[in-house]
Amino acid sequence: MRVLILCTGNTCRSPMAGGLLRRIASGAGIKVEVRTAGLTPHANTRVAENAITVMREIGIDISDEYSRGVTPEDLGSARDGRTDFPIQVWCAPIAAQYRMVRRWLNATRFARQQTEQTSNA
Repeated sequence: MRVLILCTGNTCRSPMAGGLLRRIASGAGIKVEVRTAGLTPHANTRVAENAITVMREIGIDISDEYSRGVTPEDLGSARDGRTDFPIQVWCAPIAAQYRMVRRWLNATRFARQQTEQTSNA
């Protein structure tokens, strides 16, 4: 089973959810591949210390995780079924989440077009 967990910064909620999901799946004998990502990540930043502390209290170590951004590959795999369960853990209202995803997709498309134009020049 493949799961993608998305949040805003990928420093607290999604890494914690990923750690919990791995623990639950392991206890149930379910093989799971969990990826976490954020729409506005804090690149090269370790998961928040308070998240690490809370998870450590329940026996889950997420201290080796770092914030990473959602990639076109992540979204593509969620759209075409290569990811079985995409999960969002934002606290923003659904309309705000939709606007964030649309902005991110538009920026990604623009960057891809610029790269292709530069490559073809």
